[in-house]
Amino acid sequence: RQGRYDEAEILHVEALAIRRASLPQGHPDIAQSLNNLAYLYETQERYDEAEPLYLEALEIITTALEEKYPTAQTVQYNVTAFFFRKMLRDKGLTFADYLRMYVVEQKIIEDEFQ
Repeated sequence: RQGRYDEAEILHVEALAIRRASLPQGHPDIAQSLNNLAYLYETQERYDEAEPLYLEALEIITTALEEKYPTAQTVQYNVTAFFFRKMLRDKGLTFADYLRMYVVEQKIIEDEFQ
């Protein structure tokens, strides 16, 4: 993390444009570029720009690849993590808050079934 986001964005946007121009619509490599650019935006807290890119990547991946492929797994993980973090942000929670609630919930479940 060198903080060179502007340079990285230029390269990711260019890579996406090249892939869109040279590959058929719906190609998994396009999804990979979408995922990379979305992740860059997310790291900059540019969530409104990241979300549609993640969703387009997910749509391509679910159509083009089986879940066992690494690219499919990466995109699915990143989209899931993005929306999980979004849910936490929308509720004003941190990941640490979530973990505390999870531990309490597990303790309640454990106590109920003993």
